[in-house]
Amino acid sequence: MHTLATLIGPAALAVKELSITPEGKDGRYVRIVGRKSGLIDWFLSIIKIDSTTEFEVFEDHIKFTQANLSGRTTSVIPLSSISSLSSGYFKPIIYILLGIPLLLCFGLGIIFLIYYFLHKSLIITATAHSSDGASIAFKRSVVEGVKIEENQAEEIIDIINKLVLAQ
Repeated sequence: MHTLATLIGPAALAVKELSITPEGKDGRYVRIVGRKSGLIDWFLSIIKIDSTTEFEVFEDHIKFTQANLSGRTTSVIPLSSISSLSSGYFKPIIYILLGIPLLLCFGLGIIFLIYYFLHKSLIITATAHSSDGASIAFKRSVVEGVKIEENQAEEIIDIINKLVLAQ
């Protein structure tokens, strides 16, 4: 990853829905629905012009759907084809580095510090043997009120690992 991208972070989605069901109620164990962050995208979702991304884990496959204004694509990865799983937690440290000096000099640094706390991201990646895969980066949504934590990403990976081993 490029150094600047490492400091700023991935383009994370604002979480609209996060559901983790370890017992697999109705055959689905995990469902993450996100939208692009920002007020314009929030407004578009309100008027049902929705460009969402869905990451769902079922007993035997992972379903990854991406939609935008032009259309929708869906990828299905059988769990028996998963070669690796990873999860991570990302904090955009550059906003702290910019915020503290600006806070001391001009008082404007508070904006960067708020931005830092609102833009912590979780990343989940499932890679298939074919090297294709599904990856989703998401962050808390202030508007929808959905909060995410690092332990939730680890729980999702644990569920997928158990399902992969059971295949």
